[in-house]
Amino acid sequence: PVSRDSAARSALPGDHFDLAPASSQSIGEAVWEAHLAWGAAKARAMSPPRVGLLSSDLFDASRIESEVGAHGFELEVWREPPDLSGRQRPPVVVFVDLGHEGSDETIRLCSGSQIRVIGFGPHVDDLAMVRARSLGAADALPRSRFFTTLADLLPTIV
Repeated sequence: PVSRDSAARSALPGDHFDLAPASSQSIGEAVWEAHLAWGAAKARAMSPPRVGLLSSDLFDASRIESEVGAHGFELEVWREPPDLSGRQRPPVVVFVDLGHEGSDETIRLCSGSQIRVIGFGPHVDDLAMVRARSLGAADALPRSRFFTTLADLLPTIV
């Protein structure tokens, strides 16, 4: 055995001969990139990030669930404004059907919790879109545009 400092002993207690590298990056750039990719894939597999959806429309929920699932997210559908208190893993983005009676409250709750909110509704309801933005939504889109750009509205998973 070789002499090691306390941090090395604590981090790698079984490495009595100081053979383990301090970082996979010290082995080489390609190894480090592979290690990062493995870690990201493992994290994604263990706990996919969540997307919240306030909607009563089962058809919309089904379309959104298919799209977000294909991009590595889990969809959480709400029929009423969510209770976000005490959550360990809040959604990374929330989609709100502006025609839902709880849309204003959900936008306020989520944007107030620093969650990105995107509203969607009928293209003729400009007032609902302006109201959504004034309540804290990052954006509000006509329903047709929302569904054609849904993948682009999702955050990038490393």
